[in-house]
Amino acid sequence: QEPVKPTQEPEKPQDITRLEDGVYAVDGEMIKTDKKNPSMADKAINHKIKLTVKNGVYYVTVSFKGMQVGDKLGYLGGMKYFKSGYTTDSNGVPQGELENVTIESYQVNANGTRISDQYGTDYMKEVTFPLISEAFGNGYLPVQVFVPVMESIAAGAGTQNVYLKLDYSTLKKVENNDDSAFEDTTKPEVKPGTDGKPGSNGKPGPSVKPGPGVKPGPKTGDMSGAGSYAVLMGIAAAGMIFLYEKKKRANVK
Repeated sequence: QEPVKPTQEPEKPQDITRLEDGVYAVDGEMIKTDKKNPSMADKAINHKIKLTVKNGVYYVTVSFKGMQVGDKLGYLGGMKYFKSGYTTDSNGVPQGELENVTIESYQVNANGTRISDQYGTDYMKEVTFPLISEAFGNGYLPVQVFVPVMESIAAGAGTQNVYLKLDYSTLKKVENNDDSAFEDTTKPEVKPGTDGKPGSNGKPGPSVKPGPGVKPGPKTGDMSGAGSYAVLMGIAAAGMIFLYEKKKRANVK
């Protein structure tokens, strides 16, 4: 008879409200205010979020990278968070008092100078802000982001209210300042046929040109490139049907 092997109990999830002081890694994503679909700003974040607990106070640190918007490469230009006590309107869009995040670092070129392009400069690379009390229960942190490249496409489209959603089931304590715990395996999206890579000075390459206007998407506080594509396809289909009917009537005559 084989000896009975001891069973290993599954690791219990940590209680987010009772964490000891230290640094933790947790998965996060930027989602639209419908709390279902990813925001366009999700392309610009490192999905490994740093959660720091100091003297019992919780802080969230988010890192950013370049994001592809159509044939353009852009960066996050600004970010604010909604303070505790915020509400939502009938469409789920957060409302309330906004507070500036703390900017830890900026996007820089290889020579250490800050990246600057036709859309602006002083692009955020890493920011920190408090974990508000509402987020302890559901993991939703309402924030407002500003993406200059989106503003260049359509006035008002650059400012979006979104949620940073934290997945507490992935929470792990980071020992010995192990930076590898925050490495994001998500590759930046670069569409074929476009120059999505920065030039030697960190600026978008020469083929990054302003594209046609894109209207803001539904009332989710975000834009949808797929929605604009669908509208164009619908117009094209309608034109083909019109020409077919016109030719059919000419043949009848």
